[in-house]
Amino acid sequence: MSNIYEKISGLAKGYADNLKVIIGSRLEEMKCDDTSHYLIYRVLGAQLEEGRLIDEY
Repeated sequence: MSNIYEKISGLAKGYADNLKVIIGSRLEEMKCDDTSHYLIYRVLGAQLEEGRLIDEY
């Protein structure tokens, strides 16, 4: 039973590590993205930081 747990844990860690790299890469790319859509966020009452967080989520 312990062997199965270790294998599943190893797979989960591998997928989590890979996802962290992909998300980090996309967050860096987003710094260069067009932000003209932030105007819509402002019209809806969101502040600049909130708009950035909306895009990240």
